[in-house]
Amino acid sequence: MKHIIFLLLIPHCLFAQKSDIIIQPILGSSLFYVNEKEVIVPDEYWYRHHQMAFGLDFGHVFFKKYYRTGLEAKLLLHWGGADKYSNIHYLFGWYNQFNMTAKTKKLRMFLELGIHVGNLYLAKYAYKTDKMPGLFYLGAGYGAGYQISKNLSIYASVTLYPLLIYQPFYFYYGNYEFGLEWHFEKFK
Repeated sequence: MKHIIFLLLIPHCLFAQKSDIIIQPILGSSLFYVNEKEVIVPDEYWYRHHQMAFGLDFGHVFFKKYYRTGLEAKLLLHWGGADKYSNIHYLFGWYNQFNMTAKTKKLRMFLELGIHVGNLYLAKYAYKTDKMPGLFYLGAGYGAGYQISKNLSIYASVTLYPLLIYQPFYFYYGNYEFGLEWHFEKFK
C-alpha cells in the first residue's frame, strides 16, 4: 500500500517544480444506473438487481491540463434480488487523472488512478452486496470529456475498484458514469 501511495504522489512532485503551473478548481457530479438480470433457471426463473450511484468530486487541473487531481465521494445504492435486499454503500477517495489529449481545446481523454475507502463488499458468484467498513480500493479507469462552454463540460468514464487487501471471494466493483463538471476561473 505504501508503494501505491508513493506512485500517486509522483505527479505532484514532478509538476510542483514547474514555473508554469496553472490551477483551475473543478466541481463535478455524476450518475450511473445498472439493471441486471440474475438467471436462476434459464427462461423461467430470474430476479432483477438494480444499482445506482451518485457521485460528487472536487478537483483541480495542474500544469496546462496534463494532470488533474482531487477528492471524490460516491453514494451507492443496491436493491432487488430474490430476498428483496436493499443496501446503501459509500466510496470516498483521492483520484489522479492524466490527460492524453491536452493539446486539444474541447476534447479530453484521460486515464485515472486513485485510492479509495468504502464499505462495499461484492461477493463473487453472488449478486447481493454486503457491507464491510474500512475496505481500501484501487480505482483504475479511463474516460472522455467534452467542453460544452467556457465553464461547463460533460464526461463519461469507466472505473474498476479492486481491493488493495485480499478478501476471499471478493469480486471487484466496477461502474460507468456520466457527469457534468463546472470549471472555475484559472489562477497561478
